[in-house]
Amino acid sequence: TAVQVKTLNQRHRDGEEEVDLLAEVRSGEQYRVGAVEFKGEKRTRKSILVRRVRIQRGELLNPIQVEEGRSRLARLGIFDRVNLSYKPAGEGIRDILYEVTEGKRLDVGLLLGWGSYEMLRGGFDLQAYNLWGRAHHAELKAVQSFKASSGGFTYTIPEVAGHDLDFFLNASWLRREGHR
Repeated sequence: TAVQVKTLNQRHRDGEEEVDLLAEVRSGEQYRVGAVEFKGEKRTRKSILVRRVRIQRGELLNPIQVEEGRSRLARLGIFDRVNLSYKPAGEGIRDILYEVTEGKRLDVGLLLGWGSYEMLRGGFDLQAYNLWGRAHHAELKAVQSFKASSGGFTYTIPEVAGHDLDFFLNASWLRREGHR
């Protein structure tokens, strides 16, 4: 695709400049999608990847749609890297390759703090990524102090029923000592 912009007319009115432009766009050769391939997935189910990219063999290759697929894979939060490349696969056909590097499966954080009411408090935050190879995410957080206990659990399922809609299940608890 080539774009050429020409200035047709330029005039000054009331301290402002008006410009008429002509943009000529020449489309390049159109390609069809050959194979849609994935490389580097170890724990992630291929069906999850295919559902996220939304590209089918035989359709016209739309680079914007292909990039949106790469972006949807990256937004799953389970990959450290998502690369995209094209390979010639015959006349007028291009294969698409998404190359991923899976991220960590588990993250543990220790929490420590001080507050005027609770005084010393400590706890942990445990996060599990890509559960069952389906990009599900779970987080468990617990905090204990001299005067209170609290915690929470969140479970996330991305793209419920194939839509750009995530499902969250949230539970939390809090126990505090009464004020005297």
